[in-house]
Amino acid sequence: MNIINCGICEKPFIKRSKDVCPECLRKEDEIQEKIFQFLKENPVATIQEISEATNINFKYINKLIKDGRVKTITVCERCGKEIKDTKNKKYCELCAKDIYGNILKNTKTPGNSLRANKQVTRKYGLGASN
Repeated sequence: MNIINCGICEKPFIKRSKDVCPECLRKEDEIQEKIFQFLKENPVATIQEISEATNINFKYINKLIKDGRVKTITVCERCGKEIKDTKNKKYCELCAKDIYGNILKNTKTPGNSLRANKQVTRKYGLGASN
């Protein structure tokens, strides 16, 4: 038997699989469901909007997202399309390529072209990293 203090309310309980007591786990599940229901109707809501609409602390929502208990949708800042691979991306693949192409077209100095190419490629996540 492993008795620990709950990671939320600090009450002692018998640990089974989580570091949170059953009562706090139930409350977390209710909060998670409330956020999920809000996101179903507002899939591109910001954390601030979620917090204001649900009266759930902003930092707590962030914690649930970081713990993987709440999933948010990242959308392209240019066209609004959902971004599947969100690692350091602000734009969907099509918009990133379009922006990349426009920047390269407008880079007129031959010496700056290679450097601009590398910087844009890295910033918009288009493959090359050197």
